[in-house]
Amino acid sequence: MTSRNHRSQNGMASSARENESLASEEGSCPTVSDSEENKVLLEQKAKDISNTFPKDLNDKAFARFLRAFRSVDQAFNAILRYLKWRKEFGVDSITVEDSDIKTELRSGKAVLLEEKDNAGRQLPRWDLNSELLARRPILLVTAKLHHAKDRNLQSLMKFIVYLLETAGKQCDDDICDNFCIVFDMKDFSMNSMDYQFVKNLIWLLSNYYPERLGIWLIVNPPVLFSGCWVIIRSWLDENTAKKVTFITKPEQLAEYIRLEVLPRNLFL
Repeated sequence: MTSRNHRSQNGMASSARENESLASEEGSCPTVSDSEENKVLLEQKAKDISNTFPKDLNDKAFARFLRAFRSVDQAFNAILRYLKWRKEFGVDSITVEDSDIKTELRSGKAVLLEEKDNAGRQLPRWDLNSELLARRPILLVTAKLHHAKDRNLQSLMKFIVYLLETAGKQCDDDICDNFCIVFDMKDFSMNSMDYQFVKNLIWLLSNYYPERLGIWLIVNPPVLFSGCWVIIRSWLDENTAKKVTFITKPEQLAEYIRLEVLPRNLFL
């Protein structure tokens, strides 16, 4: 999804350092594909090391890792790193009762909306239940409420992991297994620009939640942000960059999200 060569300098990245000797195999890798054959191969390799996986590491997850990492061996290595990271970061123990999570939720800087986006409207009109299920969870980030100098990066990343985990549970993997991330850039200033946070978010999405990003909407980006975007864009591969859409008008946003489900008017 994003560049595999980039390595973040903080604790989260260090816990994800690759062990290149993992699962080295003789012979050539299988065809780059998330075909049933490759999914079966990947699942079998994974079961050879463990019969117990997180609930979200299912058939659809194997397909996402294959699409992102492009071969059975590379996807398998990525899954090993993913499982190691979950254990070291304590993902399964992060709950809404965690003091860091409560603090970040009170800040309002990021929230998972109850409603979903418009993705499901592309499904057959007669299948109304599937239409609703297919919509993507919406993660709304309000840039002006974040102050880069005041944040605790470890607590913030724990919060983002909590939101991504919660969003993943809201997905119906059989229909639509990705989410919509919205950055509200209204009243953005350089005090809110947190390159390390954005870098870590990209790292998380590319390595531990591959192919979970369906679309990334950047709403009301000021001219000031254009210089920041040049830097951020360099961290994205072409596939991820294609998922980024800049929104400047309400009617544009309405193509992706029903405006009435948003907690406020993003254009006032």
